[in-house]
Amino acid sequence: VHRIQKNTQSKVWVVDGHAKLRLGDFGFESEAVWIKGTSAAITGENPKDIDILGGVGRLGYYQKAYDIEFESGYAPGDKDPTDLSFSGYPFHADFNVGLILYNEVLAARTARVWGQELRGLWSNGGVYNSFYLNPKMRWRPSDKMTLFLGFLWARADEDNGAIWGENLPPSNASDLDLGYEVDAAVRYDFAGKAHFKLAAGVLVPGRGLWKDVAPEVKDL
Repeated sequence: VHRIQKNTQSKVWVVDGHAKLRLGDFGFESEAVWIKGTSAAITGENPKDIDILGGVGRLGYYQKAYDIEFESGYAPGDKDPTDLSFSGYPFHADFNVGLILYNEVLAARTARVWGQELRGLWSNGGVYNSFYLNPKMRWRPSDKMTLFLGFLWARADEDNGAIWGENLPPSNASDLDLGYEVDAAVRYDFAGKAHFKLAAGVLVPGRGLWKDVAPEVKDL
């Protein structure tokens, strides 16, 4: 896709690739996107050079009674989103990974750090500035009930204001660890047209979120 928008001085190429393969009980699926060009839409200032590459892959084993999937993804970060180039962008918010880290914590933190004037830097709940691992399992004890269990681990790709703050750079690799999360859910289908679903999660923040730093950075 080649997109041009005069009011944001945008000229951008978007290359999106998707692959899906099923061999017996095993399945593989992956999608990657490369965005290249110039635009002033992100910060509303002079056009920035844009070079973004990210993607996600999933490998699974599928049975009638249960599924086991291993998913991994990468949303590139940008160490200084206010300079003349831009390399970071979150996944779409409708692509849900976990319940807490991305959907709640980083969504709130990016909105607070960047503010209304830089809404283009908000994550909006999508996978943001990180590499993640997300193994998960679904078990169907009956035709009407599905049980889900998932584990999420994530590490920041770049330190920026939404992770540490410009005057508090990380001192070692573990300072970019965003932590891990355990999620569980149950779904019950009834009456043929309706269902009930209950989900819960527990997040154990990593040093990238909770190291002893200034309150305005540490506070979620």
